[in-house]
Amino acid sequence: MDMGRALRQAVRGLVVLLVGVFLLLALVPSEEAGAVSIPQIEVAYLAKSTNSLTGTVRITSTGSGQEISNVRYVGIRMAGSTSGFSFKSVTSSASEYSVSFSGLAPRTTYEVRGMIKYRASSSSSWVEAYSASKTVTTNGAALVQPPVVVSTTSNSATFTAKIVDDGGVPPIKKRGFWIRGPNSFTSVKYDYVNAIGDYTLTSVANLKPNTEYTVHAEVQNGFSTMTTTTVAFKTKPLKPVVTTNTTSMVLTPSGNQFSATLQGSVTDPNGVAVTERGFVYGLQLNPATTVGINLDSRNS
Repeated sequence: MDMGRALRQAVRGLVVLLVGVFLLLALVPSEEAGAVSIPQIEVAYLAKSTNSLTGTVRITSTGSGQEISNVRYVGIRMAGSTSGFSFKSVTSSASEYSVSFSGLAPRTTYEVRGMIKYRASSSSSWVEAYSASKTVTTNGAALVQPPVVVSTTSNSATFTAKIVDDGGVPPIKKRGFWIRGPNSFTSVKYDYVNAIGDYTLTSVANLKPNTEYTVHAEVQNGFSTMTTTTVAFKTKPLKPVVTTNTTSMVLTPSGNQFSATLQGSVTDPNGVAVTERGFVYGLQLNPATTVGINLDSRNS
C-alpha cells in the first residue's frame, strides 16, 4: 500500500515537472517562428552635387519587441578606403531619416551606409545595426579625351575628340578646340551640341603652310570647363612652283627618231627642300598617259 502511494506521488511529480518544462519552453521566444528579430535598415537613396551629398536611410523593419533610439546615423568614406566610416547623427523618430555631408571633392566616389541603435528593454545596452553600403560619385567637370588630328592641308586641319562623361552636371554647354601657333596666333572653334561621344571640327582654315601648331579640346558643363593636354601638328607645305622653258626645247634628228633637250626651273620652293626634279612627257599637252618620266635628285 505504501509503495503504491509512493509510486503515484512520483508519477504526479513527474507530470508536474513535464508540465513546467513545457510551460517554460512556451515562454521562450522562438527565432525560427520570427518572435525575435532585430531592426533592418537600408540606404534608400542618395542626392549629390559637386561637393556635397545627402544620404537617406529607411528602417524597413523595427524588429520584435525592440526599442530603436531616436538618434540615428549616416556614415561616409571614400570608395576603396580601408578606414572606418565617418558618421553624422540626426534626431528623428520617422521611418526615414537623412543626413547631409559637405566639403567633398568633385568627381569622387564615396561609400555611404546607415546605422541605428536598438535595445530589448530600458535596462539593456544599446546594440548597433548597420545597413549595406551604397556608392555615389559627386558631380564635376566633364571628361574629354585629348584631340586627334584627323587630317591637315597646307592651310587647314580637322580634329576630333571624345566626351566620355558629362560630369554628372548636364547639359554639355559647349565643346570645341583651341588652336595656337607662332606669333600669338590663336583660333577658337566651338559648337553647342549637348551630346556625349565623338565630336569633330572640320576645316580650321587660315593656317600657314609648313607651320607647327598645337591644339587642345575643351568641354564646358554646368560645373566648369574641362581642358585636355595639347597635341602638336604641322600643316603641309605648299607645292613648289615649277616652270618649263618651252623656247629652249630643241629637237634633234636621230635616225628615224628625234631627241629633245628640255629646260625648266623651280621658281619658288615655298620653303621646302626639293628632293627630285625632272620632266614628264607624252604625246599631247598635259598628257593623261605619259610616255616617260625623267628625274634626277638635284635639289635646285
